[in-house]
Amino acid sequence: MSATLIQNNSYSLSVSINNQSTSPKTIFAWLDWNSNGFYDVATETVLSISPPVTTTGNVTVTNNILIPASAVVNTTALRVELSFDSQGVSDPCNINSLTDVQDYRITITPPPPPTITSLGSTSGCVGSTITINGTNLTGATAANVKIGGTSVTSILTNTATQITATIGSGTCGNVTVTTAGGTATSSQIFNVNAIPSQPSSITGTTSPCQGGFSNL
Repeated sequence: MSATLIQNNSYSLSVSINNQSTSPKTIFAWLDWNSNGFYDVATETVLSISPPVTTTGNVTVTNNILIPASAVVNTTALRVELSFDSQGVSDPCNINSLTDVQDYRITITPPPPPTITSLGSTSGCVGSTITINGTNLTGATAANVKIGGTSVTSILTNTATQITATIGSGTCGNVTVTTAGGTATSSQIFNVNAIPSQPSSITGTTSPCQGGFSNL
């Protein structure tokens, strides 16, 4: 079995065993992040079951793991160990007879680069929102979403295909989104409009930023 994992992404690791007795079994797993051929117990343990499993029948243990942004881009290995009667706890090189070890090929890849395919609009007031459509946008922070070089104030929603953000004080220009995979730049220019002074006699709900006044 093999798998491809992306830097700075989270995955669920599940190990299933068919336990035939109530004697304690320990389950551990290590992933060689730095691809140096060794499993570092302190930094590369990705599954550690405590207390040992004593339930009979089919047992599944699960742990969520985050692939470090510093993980080496390469083909490396995941080692899963089942040891009986607590032999070999935290020892990826256990040689006891009551231990079963399986190795799996893991390929670490960098995050895919983001793209911006369109903007929800091409202008907006300071404090209103901008919608950015694209791909691989997950993980962007407010500091890394910019309009004309000025960061947005906050991220309201962030999915792989869309970001909604609050427009900061600003400048006009291209929109950029930077993630762990790189930087995407919009082909459209976004104009940031200052909020004009609103006379106290205006009533209604029309935003003056959008050019409409009503109920004078």
